[in-house]
Amino acid sequence: MLSIIVPIYNSAKYLEQCIESILDQTLKDIELILVDDGSTDNSASICEKYVKKDSRVSSYHIKHGGPFLARRYGILIAKGDYITFVDSDDFIEKESYNRAIDDMTKNVDVIAFDIYRYFSEQSIRYDMSWPIAKFYEREEIEDEIFPKMIWDKRNRKFGLDPSLCNKIFKTKLLKEHMGGMSELTFHYGEDVAVIYPFLKKVQSISVHRYAYYYHRQIVSSAKMPKYVEDCQYLDKLYTLYRLLVNSMGTTKNFREQIDLFYCHSVDFIKKKYYDDQPIIWDKLFPFEKIEKGEKVVVYGAGNVGRQYISQIDKTGYCKIVLWVDQNPKEDEVLLPDKISTVEYDKIVIAIKDRKKQTEIYEYLCTLGIEKEKIIGDFI
Repeated sequence: MLSIIVPIYNSAKYLEQCIESILDQTLKDIELILVDDGSTDNSASICEKYVKKDSRVSSYHIKHGGPFLARRYGILIAKGDYITFVDSDDFIEKESYNRAIDDMTKNVDVIAFDIYRYFSEQSIRYDMSWPIAKFYEREEIEDEIFPKMIWDKRNRKFGLDPSLCNKIFKTKLLKEHMGGMSELTFHYGEDVAVIYPFLKKVQSISVHRYAYYYHRQIVSSAKMPKYVEDCQYLDKLYTLYRLLVNSMGTTKNFREQIDLFYCHSVDFIKKKYYDDQPIIWDKLFPFEKIEKGEKVVVYGAGNVGRQYISQIDKTGYCKIVLWVDQNPKEDEVLLPDKISTVEYDKIVIAIKDRKKQTEIYEYLCTLGIEKEKIIGDFI
């Protein structure tokens, strides 16, 4: 029923946890395709160990060419009705793919879930990485997903998370799509190169408000990611830009989104040449009032709220369990009445206006929330 492809490059430290989490699935009708992308550590021997251990596992060793080529290799040999991906330093829950069985039997083109950002056992953030959870037919895809799929102007980020790992694809469609793509050798944006042109073609998407995939956030002391340090970063970025324009840019709305994504990505290069490029926030998250690893509800989705969410994203200091606002305009922001549905340690009021903060504080108190759990500037 399902082919699971794991591209691998020098990830021996996490690889066994990754493979074990896949083989432990309650859905047993799977094949696991391990594609060793020229690793120089002992990843290859770990792969072979599991080939001998479980008949559902196959292992392939190719010349190092990057994650795109490794995934493409796996796609073209996959035998399942559906395909999904797990990166070799990530892991998944036991019931992960059981939750997609109904959609797979109904022949849905793409099945999508939310995702966990895993900083540590004490710091895990739930990300709603897709629009409203429901079944989308083609007209709804065009009307509700396409307008800000590649780039959300208001929030200056992807409108739809491009990760391939929290999505399950109909094999026939993905093989056709990948077979028609040129071989790409860049790392930054390789998910982008696949997912957005592919979604332009699909007729149905089933979205679930449930996360099973733990995306490991590896902290590095490096000034910038290796792909930005690459002297060919801008050349490779332009290759990605042209690919998106050629496959999607004839539609005005897509062209604008592609241009904005490109400008945002070009801006990364400044970090290579400027040592004094701090991220400028005019409001700092109240770290001193929150214990590290605590579960937090952020109340407010304006400029302050977005800054707070961004700061926690970058630091992994605590776990954002809910983001609410009285007038939610983004899919990931919910109404305040959802507070009662989650477990939390603190509620942080993320609003600049002191009078408005007081009003929200009083409103939260009427809900029976303990005063010491409410954090704001006025307190």
